[in-house]
Amino acid sequence: MTRISLVLWVSMTLVLGLVLSANIARAAELKVLASVALTSSLDELTPIYEKETGDKLSIGYSLAADLKKRILDGETADVIILTHPMMEELQTQHKLAVDSLKNVAGTPVSIVARAGAQKPDISSVDALKHTLLTARSIVYADPAKGGASGVYFARVSIVSA
Repeated sequence: MTRISLVLWVSMTLVLGLVLSANIARAAELKVLASVALTSSLDELTPIYEKETGDKLSIGYSLAADLKKRILDGETADVIILTHPMMEELQTQHKLAVDSLKNVAGTPVSIVARAGAQKPDISSVDALKHTLLTARSIVYADPAKGGASGVYFARVSIVSA
């Protein structure tokens, strides 16, 4: 089990434990909505959680912006895992229970290079900026579709332009 999977396992167990212990009857099936960034980790952890608790997790994955829209349109879930700013916005729009936000994990953004290419220099802000400005191409999630890393990178691109 990778380190991020272990952190997510502990976090998921704590969050789902809070959901189940809040004077609610124990659920046979819990609906979870999560960003696609967590697919591999949650898919690895789900069978372990289900075996340990006897509960079944029904996980719906989508881009964070799509999940936010679905929740704003009235979709509900027992557990929602999105970016903190999105969760805060959903809470201000009364789509989440008061005081229910918990930070459970962070997902890193990575920089990779084509096989055989020189390793990108990201040792400082200036080095990263130089690396990005001199790159022949840059690939990231489409911000228009709500991919969190794409939205973030688009903001960084606008600020540095």
